[in-house]
Amino acid sequence: MTREGVKSVTFDSVAAEAALTKGGLLYHFASHDDLVQATHQHLADQWEAAIAAAAGKPAHEATPTERLPAYTHVATQSATRAELLFMLEGSTTPEHAAPWDAVMERWPHH
Repeated sequence: MTREGVKSVTFDSVAAEAALTKGGLLYHFASHDDLVQATHQHLADQWEAAIAAAAGKPAHEATPTERLPAYTHVATQSATRAELLFMLEGSTTPEHAAPWDAVMERWPHH
């Protein structure tokens, strides 16, 4: 679904990947933008979980010397092309960038 970035996020593609009906998705997401926003949030949450796993602790417990290497590891070794593409595309819209900005604020910059 997300291999080609935001343009690949459709109600049909997400429904197929999540084994849901398009109607079920429409019940939860009123618009395509809502669906795209939820995808940004989901991917950013997965990214943050991977960073926490690499650090061995959540951001608020990690020191700056633990946060930066964990973030760098995920960004350079574990991140998928889709995640990076979504992050890049999300940077063009403040509401789409917000989940990614939150992760970056908690991890490398504290």
